[in-house]
Amino acid sequence: MSGRRPLVSIVIPIWNADRFLREAVESVLAQTYSSWELLLVDDGSTDAGADIARSFAGSYPERIRFLEHPGGAHRGASASRNLGLGEARGEFFAFLDADDVWLPDKLAEQVALLDTIPGIDRRAAQVIVAEIGPDMGQFPTAAHLASWAGVCPGNNESA
Repeated sequence: MSGRRPLVSIVIPIWNADRFLREAVESVLAQTYSSWELLLVDDGSTDAGADIARSFAGSYPERIRFLEHPGGAHRGASASRNLGLGEARGEFFAFLDADDVWLPDKLAEQVALLDTIPGIDRRAAQVIVAEIGPDMGQFPTAAHLASWAGVCPGNNESA
């Protein structure tokens, strides 16, 4: 990565989460790491969640996109995450639940940490950004992340 700021695609699946969604999106907007896009994926909500998501997408069209399943169907969180990943443009992916929030330095710290591990598999790194961090109880150490090197042998991509 060295000096380059890779794009992180953040996917938030939404299903009847209007009580929490604003705070989740605002925690992404507050990130100190600025190279991100946010994909808000409605999963057939029957509350105001989809309207809130559309409003954010309308206010930040260069950074936030609203997606939904065909016909507004409810397909589940996994299908919603997959829909978001299918539309993602980023080098790294991160998942945030609609009822959760991130600390402001989450992405900055995780992307910087990935840069300290020579030879880490890019696809494994995508999973690490998505699944390990302060919201999981403690921030991973470089040694912990280094243990993931080679998780997907043969898939190494040069930085």
